Amino acid sequence: MKRGDSGFSEGSAGNNVATSLASQLPFELLMNVFRRTLSVRDLVVCANVCVNWHSTATTLLWRKPIFASLDSFTRFTRCCSNASLVAPSLRALALEPGEKAEWVVSGERQWLGCLGITRLVFLHFNQVPFLAAFVQPLHIACIAEARPLLSRLDLSNCIQIGDAPLAQIVSVCASSLQHLSLNGCRLVTDAGIAIMSQFCGPFKLLHTLSMRGCGLISDLGISEISKSGLASCLTSFDVSGCYRVTDRGVYRFLDKAVKEASAAQKGEMQNSSL
Repeated sequence: MKRGDSGFSEGSAGNNVATSLASQLPFELLMNVFRRTLSVRDLVVCANVCVNWHSTATTLLWRKPIFASLDSFTRFTRCCSNASLVAPSLRALALEPGEKAEWVVSGERQWLGCLGITRLVFLHFNQVPFLAAFVQPLHIACIAEARPLLSRLDLSNCIQIGDAPLAQIVSVCASSLQHLSLNGCRLVTDAGIAIMSQFCGPFKLLHTLSMRGCGLISDLGISEISKSGLASCLTSFDVSGCYRVTDRGVYRFLDKAVKEASAAQKGEMQNSSL
């Protein structure tokens, strides 16, 4: 019995050592391993191992959510709303190795961890046909309340989304937004484009802007993009189907972009010479 007890202790100690070593692996190494080998279900399990594994797993889980149905999207927005409610507590949450990384909100277990929702990078609603048509301003408001740092936002065919929800979601991710698609957003007007430009202009990170089929956008909206300084930053700009945008408006936009780009190039050459 003593030998058996001793063997059990040695085995437990070995497992503890292995777990300790695994928890000390670098974040980049864990990201590569998890991304290439683990499914979504496995990532959820790994998120419950230790602090390092939890951080890596939640980064991948929240990076690019896939909505298989309208119900899954509804649950996602509910989770975003819960994240905004418990965000102050989550910021103060310090998990110890081996402690479960789950949060209980309104009787539901939410795999949020330490601000996991802020790991959301790519958001779009075109995985399921007609899902975008069901996206409402309330859904966008719930997502915006969680304050994700999106780099790519695709609102294509969200026919119920207008200026107010667009401004709400862009206001929280303007510092990281690089790609924005508003194709088919028929309720977005020049006012919404002006607000978006004011938020994104100072950061100058927006590279791709697509507004195909936005019939309420005119030369005024295009000029607001130019005034914000985004014209020279854009590498892809699509206004096809915007019948209120004239050739003259496009010419002014391109002229402004060329002048800004040449001025920036001259400034860089002067700085390098100094």
